[in-house]
Formats: sequence, C-alpha cells, structure tokens
Amino acid sequence: MLLPETPGDSLQFIHHRSNPSVPSSISSDRVRSVLKDRSGTLWVGTYSGLDKMNPSNRKFEVVAPIPNDPTSLSNKNVRSFATDQKGNLWISTFGGLNFLSAKNLEARNYQFQVFGPDPDNPVSMTNAQGGQLMLDSRNYLWMATFFGHHFIDLETFLDEPTFRWIGTNRNLPHTYTTCTYEIDSITHWIGTVNGLAKMRYNPKPSKPPPYLKV
Repeated sequence: MLLPETPGDSLQFIHHRSNPSVPSSISSDRVRSVLKDRSGTLWVGTYSGLDKMNPSNRKFEVVAPIPNDPTSLSNKNVRSFATDQKGNLWISTFGGLNFLSAKNLEARNYQFQVFGPDPDNPVSMTNAQGGQLMLDSRNYLWMATFFGHHFIDLETFLDEPTFRWIGTNRNLPHTYTTCTYEIDSITHWIGTVNGLAKMRYNPKPSKPPPYLKV
C-alpha cells in the first residue's frame, strides 16, 4: 500500500550507484545492510565487499577480502553489522563472523579476527553462512545462519570463543534462521524459513551449556 501524500510532506532520495569508472563509488548496487558507527562513518554491506563512506566527502572506500590473508575480511558477501558497547564492529558474511576492534577501527587498520566453522571444535560455528546480527540487552550477540541460530556472550567470547546454537531439537521451526528481535531480556522472536518462533531463554547463574546440538 502506498502512503498518501499530505501537505507539508518532504520526501527526497539521493541515489548511490556502482560505477566501475569511479573508484569512490559504492562497490555494488546489491546492498544487504547499513550501519553508522560512533565516528559517523557509514558502513554498507554489499554482495561485492564492505563499503565505508566518509560523511564529510561522501566517497566510498571498499574493504575487500585479500586472498591468503587470514586477517582480511572473510568473504565479499557482507550480510549484517553490529556494534557492541565498547565500539567494536562485528560483521556477518558468507565466510563467518568478523571482528574489528574499536582500536583498529579508529586507526583505520582493517585487520579482522575471523570466526568460522571448525570440524575439530564443537563450540565453533555450525556453518560459515552468517546472516542477520542482533545485540540484546544481556550483551549477547545473536546471529542467524543457514544451519542453526547462534549466539555468543560478548563478556567472555574474545577470551574463550564459544558459539552456542539452537536448532529443531529445541523446538525451533527450522534450522535456517533469518532474524532475531528482542522483546525483553528473556524473550525473543526468531524468524525462520518455516515459521516464526517466540523463544524464552533465561540462563541459570552458572554457565549455560555451550553446545546445543541440532
């Protein structure tokens, strides 16, 4: 349904298109996600890389994966962003979860710490194809993936990288999840490709089980 126009309405679009002949244009017209960090820098996730725009000159700079460099962005298909309470940047791609510290972010040093599946590590991601990220009021970062819904405790994760995940064994409608929305500290909505689930999760004071098997 179209919104009706009313007197005094002001609606204006400025289009940013990819132009191979202009290096400072956006890298792709297929945009997945947008985030503004504390400095006012606009980050744009596309199918061709991670773009950042300086608000003062509106020029885009592309941060792309570098072959054989484990500290570069893990994949050019950037799906979602989140910033935590310390100003660190978390980026979900089709190559896992990427972490950029606030210190590196401020220094424009784009060296990432990348987390992905590891068959020898039972508390790693179940698959590399990350989706939407959501930071909740408990300081848990939730990530939708193609195989199970993941969450990490940001208070401990960098010292002890532990992914917890939820699947159909916990009555989730499908393991292919798409999004999370927090209602309150123990209640979330989780979107899947086979329905919407309302989840209540109230961890005990002791450390919750790190691995919820699908």
